[in-house]
Amino acid sequence: MTNLGFGMLEPQNMYYLNKLLKFKRLYDQEKNLNKKTELLKEVYVYIKTISSQFYNIEQETMNDSYKCLIENLSKFRSNFPPVYIIKNNPIFNLESPLKSFPDHNAEDILNALVQQTRIMLYKKINRNSKINKSLADLDLTNYCSLASLYITKLCKKYKIKNKEIKIEPGFQKNSLLFNGYGYHYVNIIDIEDKSYLIDCTYSQFFLLRDNLFEQNGIPYYKTCYPGFYMLMTPERLQVVNKILTDGWIYLSDENLKNYLDGFTLSYRNGLYYEETNDFSYTTNYNANDYQNFLKGQDNMLSYEPIRHLGFQTQPLNNPNLSFKKSN
Repeated sequence: MTNLGFGMLEPQNMYYLNKLLKFKRLYDQEKNLNKKTELLKEVYVYIKTISSQFYNIEQETMNDSYKCLIENLSKFRSNFPPVYIIKNNPIFNLESPLKSFPDHNAEDILNALVQQTRIMLYKKINRNSKINKSLADLDLTNYCSLASLYITKLCKKYKIKNKEIKIEPGFQKNSLLFNGYGYHYVNIIDIEDKSYLIDCTYSQFFLLRDNLFEQNGIPYYKTCYPGFYMLMTPERLQVVNKILTDGWIYLSDENLKNYLDGFTLSYRNGLYYEETNDFSYTTNYNANDYQNFLKGQDNMLSYEPIRHLGFQTQPLNNPNLSFKKSN
């Protein structure tokens, strides 16, 4: 076996490794964002094209050489600048700290919770950075747990009814659909018999690097993030703009469905689309279904085959399958 920084690969697979290394050199040298994006798309298409060469039909598994390639495919993603697929202008004023906490108007309470949390995130992330970035430019990936916990502490301090929610892949408790990863924390706040959702790190799902439809259909690689699907309808886009701007939204049945549809669609892998031929990017789940999902009383695995959810465990029959939305 040979190790060239991409893990251990069988000699017969050196051709694929060398081509991937060539892609990586070109990718690292490229400074133009559009050209870098096209190179990343080309890499994704290439991996899908060759993936069948690494599939053991009898054992129905991808071999270790392929897994080494996939593990190192993340090196492309990590070297991609934090560019958003939607304008991100969160309401935020570092120079206006909260003097006293509001105790009556729901909108004022929610704005205060979000403002305090955004200040905390801004200071914490920039503290570890050489260059101070605006909140809109920060990559909030992996900060959802911290933000949710901070809101929970504020709610406890000010006696606000709060529930910390962990959204797991497939809405399955202790989900392993993405090997234990892919979960997201948010808060549901109850004020005067109305419920509101707070998500101060929602922008992490709208980074260009995570929302190229070419990445769908790659075995053992993460599908597009919720942002890819949330921009497909005016109703979802309205939810996106509200949360990215204000950090919270009234949890009507319609808003709950639109918000969680983005996650639901991101849990489906390429086999779902190839085997159902459903490129509408819609779901049949309603608000009541999602309420049961969040309560842990039900999940997607009750309605959809596990082979269609989470990491895709085998290559597509058609590696050139297009994942563009049908009309």
